Amino acid sequence: MNHRGTFLKVTNTGDETCVISGYAGVALEGAYHTAIKTTARHGSTYFATDPGTHPITLAPGKSAWADLVWTTTGAGTAHAKYLQISPTGSNSHSTVAFNHDLDNGTLSLTAWSSKPPING
Repeated sequence: MNHRGTFLKVTNTGDETCVISGYAGVALEGAYHTAIKTTARHGSTYFATDPGTHPITLAPGKSAWADLVWTTTGAGTAHAKYLQISPTGSNSHSTVAFNHDLDNGTLSLTAWSSKPPING
């Protein structure tokens, strides 16, 4: 079906408990970290049911998860090399290697959950 996916995982590496909620902010980058127009669709994905937005309390060392999915049919292919991830959707983000071709720069993702996503 040309669907590809991975989990996003955020871990509280601090010394104090924190709370997150909602959806991660995501943006694609090409070679040399050039911006790629990115569309993020929130909700259930091909692989997992969306848990909906709700507060997740993360004690030090605890993690939250989201499902990230894209398609590869060749429609308006974006050649991504990196993915920016903002756990709270703010301007603060991490950039990770993400060497994938995907249709129209479109990503689908579930809200954060205290458990890894499961098939819906």
